[in-house]
Amino acid sequence: MDEAIAFLESQDTINYTAVAKKFNVNATTLSRRFNGKTVSRTEAASLHKKLLSDAQEEKIWWRR
Repeated sequence: MDEAIAFLESQDTINYTAVAKKFNVNATTLSRRFNGKTVSRTEAASLHKKLLSDAQEEKIWWRR
């Protein structure tokens, strides 16, 4: 999936179906990932396990 997204980023014209076939990935998933509407399961799990929000983390850094 990452290779397909990198390939899309290098293209002037985006054709999700053709790129999905070329990299053997689902076109809908590719489109959603490319447009930032979904993330990989690994990234989702990481975000879910995060103990502090970005705002909380930033507040801690400012106090140092």
